[in-house]
Amino acid sequence: MTYVEFEDNDGIEIENNVFTNCTGLTCAILPNGLKTIYEETFCGCTKLEDVFIPSTVTGIGIMAFCGIGAKEIELPDSIEVIGMFAFFNSKLTSVSIPNSVSTIGDSAFGHCHNLERVEVGDSVVRIGKKAFENCTMLGEVTFGSAIIGSIGDYIFKKCKKLKRINVPAGAMNAYKRMLLTYLHKKLVEF
Repeated sequence: MTYVEFEDNDGIEIENNVFTNCTGLTCAILPNGLKTIYEETFCGCTKLEDVFIPSTVTGIGIMAFCGIGAKEIELPDSIEVIGMFAFFNSKLTSVSIPNSVSTIGDSAFGHCHNLERVEVGDSVVRIGKKAFENCTMLGEVTFGSAIIGSIGDYIFKKCKKLKRINVPAGAMNAYKRMLLTYLHKKLVEF
């Protein structure tokens, strides 16, 4: 199977692991009406490069897109939660996390070795530990939220190319309290 497209359906659910390790899958068009992308739905779909996520989706489950081949993925403004390991070890090169997202789970974007740039929306209040760990090409991160509830340990561990962490004006001290000391010199207010 290389392509999957669902008809729109308000009550549709796609069970856990439905497409796990479908290494031939290159395109998935998910239906309007879908609320949650469950655990490991597309985990291990290494050639999956085109994914359409409808504006009805509010949650991305644990390991839902772990290891996919997509370089970019458009996350709709309806998403509120990105689960643990959701995009772990994927081929993403940049990601823009919408303003609707409040929680980014542990290791959600960990080991995305091609990830160069991240923009985090202004509603995120919790970022789990190791969320961007070992993103070896990550150079710049922009946080939109001036008020952040918690940032987990080792969020940027092994991100050796990280040069700049942009934070909203007036939020520098809040981020300094939550980030490890070695990251403070990378903080820049905008």
